[in-house]
This record gives sequence, structure tokens and C-alpha cells, in this order.
Amino acid sequence: SRVSDLPEILGHGARGWLVEPGDSGDLATALADAAARPDERLRRGRAARDWFLAHASRAAMTAVLVPLVSGAVEAWRRRRGLQGC
Repeated sequence: SRVSDLPEILGHGARGWLVEPGDSGDLATALADAAARPDERLRRGRAARDWFLAHASRAAMTAVLVPLVSGAVEAWRRRRGLQGC
């Protein structure tokens, strides 16, 4: 549904179906559309998987967080005169 970061994660509909929160009619329409269009279901599913691997997988998160944390630790050490420790 269109809550929190889901619209961004789902590419505003490119990687899944978005529905209005609490709108069962909207959900039913999205489910019927997904059921009726297997090629589109497959396309969006593949796009969602590709996005996940690039942005949210363990490898993707590690690639972002390790340098960030390492840089923060090094800055902390420099401020305290602990370089090379």
C-alpha cells in the first residue's frame, strides 16, 4: 500500500502494485490486474528483485555501510590522536 517508503521501494508502481491504505476495492482491483496480466507480474517481479539486489541486499548494504562506519571510526581515532591503533 502507499505507506512509508513502499512507493519509493516499488518504484511508484514499476516494481509492484500500489493501493491506497484501507481501500479494499483498490486492493481487489490491483489483485485482479496482477492475476490477469502474468507477463506484467513477471516484469514487475523481476524489476523488484533487481532493485532489491542493487539497493537492499546484504551485499548492497555492506558496500554502503562498511566504508561509512570505517570512515567514522577513523575520524574518531584522528580526533583522539589514535591513528594506527
